[in-house]
Order: sequence, then structure tokens, then C-alpha cells
Amino acid sequence: DIFWSTSNVAAYRNTLTGVDVSHNTELCTLDLGAANNLTYLNIDGCTNLRRLYLNECTALGGEINCSGFNQLQYIYTNRIAYKKDVKVNLSGCSNLQQAYFYVDSNLTELNLTGCNMLRTLIVTANRKLTSLDLSNLKNLETCSTNYNTALSSLNLSGCVKLCSLGFYRNTMLSSVYLTGCSNIEVITGNNCP
Repeated sequence: DIFWSTSNVAAYRNTLTGVDVSHNTELCTLDLGAANNLTYLNIDGCTNLRRLYLNECTALGGEINCSGFNQLQYIYTNRIAYKKDVKVNLSGCSNLQQAYFYVDSNLTELNLTGCNMLRTLIVTANRKLTSLDLSNLKNLETCSTNYNTALSSLNLSGCVKLCSLGFYRNTMLSSVYLTGCSNIEVITGNNCP
């Protein structure tokens, strides 16, 4: 298994503008921490990728396509897409268990269709994501969508294991669908219209 990281290599932090590791079937962990000038990322065909870390890749935009990466278990992003819009496609990531999207200001689309093992989803401090469809993610236990200022629709119907939901300060939120979510114990949300 190959592990590739820029987090501890100071030389990469300011000079790395593109990464193409496409079709690397041995890559299991990709950590692009603090590559703040990274504008291009191609991970197509990295079918054994299990962990993806994108921390402070503030110039990254376009599409992050992990569609069909059935080994992916964990994705963590923090402060990506400050300068450009970004779409994240995780459809068919059937072993994805945890997904964290912190302060990704220009995240416009998040596709989680078929992420049937997803247990934890955190999407916070986003200003462009308008809807989030998480319906029928049967193993989802925790979902937090706090501080998403454009989010107007949140669909969690059929998330039968959901026990904790947070939607604090989603100022545009007008619809939350929870049909079939019989295990919810905690719902936190205020400053919604």
C-alpha cells in the first residue's frame, strides 16, 4: 500500500499546484495537507484509495471525483475551494464510513448516492450548497449541517439509524425531511427561518 503526504514537507506547501495520481491502484492514503496553491487534483481510477485528506487546499476547485471508489472509508476536507466552486462526487463509495467537510466555502454539490455504510457526515460553514439529499443512507447515525448559509433543503428520509442531527444557523433552511427516522434522540437547530 502506498501512502502519499505533503503535510510534513514544507517545500510543497506553497509550490504544489497540481497532483495527478490517476489510475494508481496501490495508493491507499492521499494527504494533501496545507497545499494552499493546489488548483488541480486527478484521482480517477485510484480504486484502492481508503483515506483522502484535503486540508487547507484553498485554491482547489472543479470536481473531486471519487465515484465508485468502493474502498474509500474516510474523507476529510477543511478550507478547500475558497477561490473556485467545487463539486464532490462520492457516489458508489459503498464502504465510506465518515465524511467531513469543514469550512469549504464554495462547495456547490455533494453526491453521496450509494454510500450505504456512511455513519457520520459533517458539512459545516458553507455558503453555496443549496440542497443535500441523504435519503436512504440506512447506516447514517450523525449528521451536522451547521452554518450552511445557502442550504434550503435537507432530506434525511429513510435514514433509519439517524440519532443526532444538527442544523444550527442554516439561515435559508426551509425544508427538513425526516420520514422514517425513528431513532432520532437529538436535534439541534436554531436561527433558521
